[in-house]
Amino acid sequence: MKLILFIPLLLSLLGCQPNQPAISDTAWAKNNQGVGQMGKFDYDAAYQTFAELHHDYPKQRTFHHNWVIATLNRQKADDESNALEALKGLFEQDNNDPVTRYLMGLLQFNQGDCSQAIGHFRWVAEYD
Repeated sequence: MKLILFIPLLLSLLGCQPNQPAISDTAWAKNNQGVGQMGKFDYDAAYQTFAELHHDYPKQRTFHHNWVIATLNRQKADDESNALEALKGLFEQDNNDPVTRYLMGLLQFNQGDCSQAIGHFRWVAEYD
């Protein structure tokens, strides 16, 4: 539920990413479908939609981020740890990605690790 409150900030950060390779209109339409599924609180469907997109476009960080968000919102067993592992991998690839840093901070905050979370939140605030 806490993630829903942060979606507007996350969407604004998505616009700050460097240019990505061309993605088909169909893939972007599917991404929009997944966002709509999350808006309807159908996190299982959104998880599946973003998992397919991430599988088809593994280097597209937007799809990967959306899969992480759907995973966290789904709240099934091991979803939080799976999301954290995915974020750690994204962070290792690029520790200057504001969306990854924000999501890591949010997850760490939700886990009660405020000292780690604040570092990510400060970095994102300075980046923005």
